[in-house]
Amino acid sequence: RELGHSPDLVREILGLRKERGLLLVSGSFGSGKTTTASAILDQWVTLEREVAITLEDPPELPLKRVTEDRGAIYQVDLTEKPFHVAIKHSRRWAPRYMFLGEIRTPEAAAELLHMSISGPMVLCPIHAADEIQAIVSLCRFASVAMSERSAREMVAASLHTVLYQQFVNNRLVSRIATI
Repeated sequence: RELGHSPDLVREILGLRKERGLLLVSGSFGSGKTTTASAILDQWVTLEREVAITLEDPPELPLKRVTEDRGAIYQVDLTEKPFHVAIKHSRRWAPRYMFLGEIRTPEAAAELLHMSISGPMVLCPIHAADEIQAIVSLCRFASVAMSERSAREMVAASLHTVLYQQFVNNRLVSRIATI
């Protein structure tokens, strides 16, 4: 709520912590997507005392912690590791939540979809002009690494919610679409 989201939206997003699938946090450059996604992850882990892994190039916000009373967040810096190696290692930790800092390659989009279908709740910021464009962009990226049909099917199977945010007259405006 401190970020400027409405209490109803905060309640809805916090309720997703028990779900599986994919939450896309969309918006334009500089709209606070990573800040919002990081705050969501932090709250989910705190409330559930669970394990989360972030895969970022480089980590933008300090989230790393291992505590009994607030859960654990491991941040993996992808600047020195190949993405597929980091994914392989992170799956061994069996995290409840995954955070992918940004989709930069078709392979990252495909792995994001695989992760979100296979277990953890996955959060990912994505640049987009609205909620629909966030979905279209994810499909386009993934369809370079797999067939267009497979990409669409995986998005349909994994996507749970798209949060869109933008600043209008220095005020955060958010919309949420739940699938």
